[in-house]
Amino acid sequence: MHSRFARSQAGRNPPKQQARRGSAAVEFAIIAPILALLLLGIFEVTRAVQVKNYLTDAARSSCRIAIQSGKNNQNVTDNISAILAADGVNAAYATSTILVNGQNVDVNTAKKYDQIAVKISIPISTVTWVPLFYLTSSEVESETLTMMHY
Repeated sequence: MHSRFARSQAGRNPPKQQARRGSAAVEFAIIAPILALLLLGIFEVTRAVQVKNYLTDAARSSCRIAIQSGKNNQNVTDNISAILAADGVNAAYATSTILVNGQNVDVNTAKKYDQIAVKISIPISTVTWVPLFYLTSSEVESETLTMMHY
């Protein structure tokens, strides 16, 4: 009878192993939402850095346009829109500010050694991959400053 009892118990897990499996499931259920939120946060930070790079690229290129003779603010704005569209960012949500020596005037009025600044900002809520319930009024922005050499 002893050997029959041993054979019937051979296919079963000892009680401690069954308890350990249950505690592992509970631990995972507690940790899984935290890991999911952490992963979503990583996605959002990555997207913010990506959009910041897009804005920086558009601002730098637009500053190069702005210092060329015969160019005006419309040429600079068109360049911003073209670069953002090429990067997959809706330029309609972007706000651009073009300043010559700190004044909001047309870049065709700039003279040699004048400073030209191009600043572009866009609301974070328009470029996120995950719907945000926080940071809804925040913006991603970039600014480039150059000097007129011509």
